[in-house]
Amino acid sequence: MGDNSDKTIDTELGMKYCMNRKDLYKQVTDMFAAGEKSGFIEEMFGLKDWEKYRVEVHAIKGTALTIGASKLAEMAKDIDLAIKQGNPEFVELNHRDFMDEYIKVLDLIKSGAVSV
Repeated sequence: MGDNSDKTIDTELGMKYCMNRKDLYKQVTDMFAAGEKSGFIEEMFGLKDWEKYRVEVHAIKGTALTIGASKLAEMAKDIDLAIKQGNPEFVELNHRDFMDEYIKVLDLIKSGAVSV
C-alpha cells in the first residue's frame, strides 16, 4: 500500500468500502480530490452561511469515510451535527483543524501518496 504511515488515509479500510476493487478505490479518491471545495467552504465559513457550509461538510463526511479518511470523516460528522443543533461556536472552534485535515487528505491524494 502507499506511503501513508500516519494513517491519515487508511487504504485498507477504503478498499473494504470499495469492495476491494482497486479501480473503484482509485476512481473514488480521484473524484474526492477533483471535487475539492476548500475555497467555497472557507467562503461560507467567512460569511457564516452555516447551511451551505454544512452541506459541503456533509458531502465530505461520506466520501472521506469511503476512502478511509476516518479522522476527517469524524471531524465532518461533528461539525455537521453541531450546525444541525444550532451550535456555530463549535464550528468556529473546530473549523481550522477540520480544514487542515481536509487539505492534508487532498494533498496526499494529489501527490500520489495514496495507492493500493
